[in-house]
Amino acid sequence: MNTFRKLLSGFLLLSMFAACSDDIADKKGNEINKGEYDPDGSYLSLDILMPDGRRPFSRSETTGDGGSTAGTEIGSNEENTVSSALIVLARQANYGFIAAGEVRASGLQSLNMTTGTSYRALTRIYKSNLAAYYEDRTDLTVNPQVYVFVFCNPNKDLVDLFRYGETADYNNTLWLDATARVTQGLDGTTDYNMGIWGANSFLMNNVSLEIRGLPKTLVEWEAYSTSDNPFHLSDFNDTKDNPYTTDDLPDNSENSQGVGGAIKVERSVARLDFKDGSDLGNAKYHVLYHAHNGVSQDGSNGEKPEPLIDVQLYTMCLVNMCNSFYYVPRVSNNGRNLPTTSTGTNNNLNICGNEKPATHDPNGGYTGGNYVVGPYWNPYVLTVTSNFTNYFNYAFFEDNGSFNVDVLASTRWGVYNVMDVANGTVKDQYVNSEEGIAQGDYSVWRYITENVIPGGPDNQQNGISTGVVFKARLLGGSFSQDDALNDNSTEIWERDTYRQIADVLNGDSYTLSDGKVYPPIQGNTLKDPIFYYTDGKIYMNWRHLRQAAIQAACTPIYTDGVISGVEINRSNSLYRTVYGDGGIPDGMVYIYEEDGVIKTYKIPTDDRQYSPNCSDYKWVAWDAAGRNDDELLTAFRHEVTSYDVTIYQSSVHTNPVTGEKIPGYYCYYYYWNRHNDNNLNGIMGPMEFAVVRNNVYKLSVDKITRLGHPRIPDNDPNNPTPETPDETAEVYLDVNVQVMPWAVRINSIIF
Repeated sequence: MNTFRKLLSGFLLLSMFAACSDDIADKKGNEINKGEYDPDGSYLSLDILMPDGRRPFSRSETTGDGGSTAGTEIGSNEENTVSSALIVLARQANYGFIAAGEVRASGLQSLNMTTGTSYRALTRIYKSNLAAYYEDRTDLTVNPQVYVFVFCNPNKDLVDLFRYGETADYNNTLWLDATARVTQGLDGTTDYNMGIWGANSFLMNNVSLEIRGLPKTLVEWEAYSTSDNPFHLSDFNDTKDNPYTTDDLPDNSENSQGVGGAIKVERSVARLDFKDGSDLGNAKYHVLYHAHNGVSQDGSNGEKPEPLIDVQLYTMCLVNMCNSFYYVPRVSNNGRNLPTTSTGTNNNLNICGNEKPATHDPNGGYTGGNYVVGPYWNPYVLTVTSNFTNYFNYAFFEDNGSFNVDVLASTRWGVYNVMDVANGTVKDQYVNSEEGIAQGDYSVWRYITENVIPGGPDNQQNGISTGVVFKARLLGGSFSQDDALNDNSTEIWERDTYRQIADVLNGDSYTLSDGKVYPPIQGNTLKDPIFYYTDGKIYMNWRHLRQAAIQAACTPIYTDGVISGVEINRSNSLYRTVYGDGGIPDGMVYIYEEDGVIKTYKIPTDDRQYSPNCSDYKWVAWDAAGRNDDELLTAFRHEVTSYDVTIYQSSVHTNPVTGEKIPGYYCYYYYWNRHNDNNLNGIMGPMEFAVVRNNVYKLSVDKITRLGHPRIPDNDPNNPTPETPDETAEVYLDVNVQVMPWAVRINSIIF
């Protein structure tokens, strides 16, 4: 314990020295003295008020009562209960520590109010803690004003800050930048500080910076040495209750400007809710369609015909949950935790300040607004490319910066079954909730920590943003199982292909072009068919894609009504994907129909050499080697993905709850949590991607527009890196996101 370094003058009681200046609990465990005179301590009372949920607005913005203008949700009893509190007094000049008092259950009284949950708290502080502050005062003609900070349901680490060490020394400011450390889901690490979102024990903090008046002199505190006559930080203080002064005492009740009164608090963590937003139900979506009569597979250039491929979400994984946040929130104009600098740059650092959204101007810039500040603002600005577990729970990347989605999903990320979450049968293990389905058919998924990224907007990157990864299975659509599949609207050269695709994806036996019937896939990555996806269309195998390239690039030349040659358009994108700048090898044919008969035309020897650097050459080499040569496979993958082709190989999915093993073709969708949507696709705005305390993010995947990222990184032409922007022009899924003050923000996800 620390001892005072200064002798006190004026009002002295020997008993004042019975405790040290960094103590906040007495020998009785801080129980209230029940009206008895306490020579060491004085008593304070204040009211604590939860956000009232009365403000329905449209635009997300943090408001003065801790809410968001996107709407409100009051929350469950277990999210609103205050079981204990910590009250801290600090100097206005520099936030220097003055005194602190811990409030146990015996010092809390629940008040019934129609506007929200309210408590009256009674706490004891030592006169010795106050003495140093009053010794520094020079003007004794006015009542001093101090900052008052309230932490509801404080964790042990926070309470200990004001019990031990230099943090609790008088006038010390270290406490202001203290952070809560949270660990969960890390290999070999015990979960730590999960109680900050435990039932009836949610950690909470001031919504705004609160100023309250104190008595003019230390002597006047003697009147508040019994618990039945505390000094009021939220109410009027009557001079008749204080025989040590005839001057007016501070009136801390709320005035017409909204100053004083109850101290509003907000939860220090955020919440994720989820619902099944699919039209088909069971998290299933139509994605690709039967391409015919000028309609593309992705349905982008015409009316969508019958479905060809569906996608069903199986699991959802939390990634990049920040492992640290400030106990005391703050904002600044650039997200940095810096006051005015030596060069005169003013960052407008504002403790407990309101979050304000920026305005997008016609020239593409942003004006006004600010950023919520997090403890990792400096490494975020410098760009985090390694050692991600130093910053995050469920890190999206491995510490060396590499990315293996299938491995990370099974060993590091927080994995849940999608429909278990949507049905409300999965809850955060630290909350024993009986609420079931939340408002609007959303289920409470789990609670997460604040994670905010400083400006400019380009700092919002995959390596540091909190997100959700969805794992999905590719399935054959309804049209693929219809006999009408082989009608005349289908290209002649790929008739039956769609049925083959559907049979493979649905786990049925299938027939390939060689006429053989194959058993259902077993999840063997190399032996099962390999699919290729580019420009919104899927191909059954490499031979299918190669034939598509020939059909697209070759135009038949007729002589006397008979094909006598073909004109090759070597700039065609599919042709370049398969053959690059080279020619077509011997043996390739152009397929056409004549008088209802399917015919082939053997393409003559090309005047260009078949390039050994093209994708087709490398696939042939790998296939001829029995598909067992990793170097040949790597060379082929590198070449074909460079042309924006995605490769899908089969695998076996293991249900994380039941252990059931399901062979199939799986892909991943990456969603980065939106906080303030600027409604500009492909352009990131300030604070667009973030997690901010006391917000509920209500997520529902409403639409999926394309196939997702493959599970094997080498098969992905758009494999994420730590520096990949959170928002690009490519939209994979539509996630509806509502964000309101528990507070809720609703995000629409489009994959």
